[in-house]
Amino acid sequence: MVYDEFAEQLGAAHDELDATQQDVEDANKAATQAEQGAAAAKQDAADAGTETDKAKAEAKQAKAESQAARSRAEAARGCAKAYLEALGGLFEGDSASARAEAVRKDLQSVTTDCKDALTSA
Repeated sequence: MVYDEFAEQLGAAHDELDATQQDVEDANKAATQAEQGAAAAKQDAADAGTETDKAKAEAKQAKAESQAARSRAEAARGCAKAYLEALGGLFEGDSASARAEAVRKDLQSVTTDCKDALTSA
């Protein structure tokens, strides 16, 4: 009975961590797309034939850069949440030392997923 309860809690915590890591990945992809859009808009501004076209391209660039910053911030928040969820694994169950290896693997996974978000935020 206790084992089943523990296994259920552990599975739920791992599912939460997986979902958070997916959110981080999605936010990183959105940021990359926005950054590419900003770069394209910057090039459009440089190539613009009229002041109106240049202003429109610069506005599009600013909007894309803002979206990229929001996405990077969301990824960084997701990383912080993922680290907390991974560390929380130490406090599940009777023995932190018994969970240490699983938590270490979770932390390595989070670090891998969050590398881009944390260096860009």
